[in-house]
Amino acid sequence: MNSHRPVHHILYLSTILLLTIALSYHLYVRRKSGPQTHFVDSGKFVVDELYDQVRVLCLLPYNYEDSRGARYVKRTWGRHCNELLFVSGDVDEELEPYVPLVNNSENWMLVHMGLQYAYDYYRHDFDWLLKVDDHSFVVMENLRHLLHNYSASEPISFGYILQDMADKNAFLYSKPGYVLSKESLRRFTIEARNRSTTNCKLRDIGFMEDTELAKCLRGAKVEIVDSRDRDGCERFTPIATVHHFLDGFKYAPWLQNNSWFRTTERLILGVFLFICCLTINGQRMTCQRWKDRCEVCIRRLNDPSNNMTLFNDKCREKLLLRWEWQNLNRCDLQYVACRANHESLNCREIAYLTRMPRLERNKQRLKHIPRYTAEPF
Repeated sequence: MNSHRPVHHILYLSTILLLTIALSYHLYVRRKSGPQTHFVDSGKFVVDELYDQVRVLCLLPYNYEDSRGARYVKRTWGRHCNELLFVSGDVDEELEPYVPLVNNSENWMLVHMGLQYAYDYYRHDFDWLLKVDDHSFVVMENLRHLLHNYSASEPISFGYILQDMADKNAFLYSKPGYVLSKESLRRFTIEARNRSTTNCKLRDIGFMEDTELAKCLRGAKVEIVDSRDRDGCERFTPIATVHHFLDGFKYAPWLQNNSWFRTTERLILGVFLFICCLTINGQRMTCQRWKDRCEVCIRRLNDPSNNMTLFNDKCREKLLLRWEWQNLNRCDLQYVACRANHESLNCREIAYLTRMPRLERNKQRLKHIPRYTAEPF
């Protein structure tokens, strides 16, 4: 029985030697070509082989009255950005650095000024700019994997593409986020500061980020690049994550009518290497945002210094006939009724509400909504 021991010892030692060689080779290969660990802000780290090659600044505007979403971003996927810049109307001890826009919660103003601020003070620290809302989750590794095939010196942009029903042009849907190259941001900044053009101005309350940004980028000759994967699936998913597992495609029928590319449930919900997704029901978030906007409209209407031109019956009829963004819930209807009843906006200021053709049945529903009294919905 003792004669078998040397054989067992040899096999045992040989196995250990082979495992040691295999482990050493694996560590050598990983050190040469594998992901690198990058330490950020004394202790935080991310693992991404393209972290230094594809530098991304994440621009995140948020409402200073509710900073919970922005805090979650900074504590989670925001650590994977090369630079994380917040845009808000007030100072938050945790959410720094930030763009100082005092007492302002209008999304287009935050974005408009935030993009220019990023270019002025951070343009040497990034190659690409990702603008995203605080209710989104972004897989930065997948984003860098997409961007490393392109040059940041080209005037290009990425995101979920919709079609403007008014002029049939393509524009980027802002909810799931979008990406601008450094050259695109440079051109945007020049266009935004060009006083001789009216395509890219910092407009007043009530203007939609999507369409206003599209005007700026078209004026700056920035192209939109198809960001879908090789199977035609969308990487920037336009509906909330919870609906991916339920009836998400039916929840947002406007996708079928207003998406730039032909859209099916598989192409929206079947993507494997997604980049950005919505983490909450966007309609629920919009309800509070629209309520805030409506209250601002009322305050402006009651302001003696307000000299806005009130819209007439023809303009109101145009609003009612062409309204449809999603299936209207009561929050949406109350907001529209609020604006119509108080007559605080002119035709030009409600242009963003007339982008989508509305269903005839919603016209009848609007007539039965009571006058808004600034009470909680």
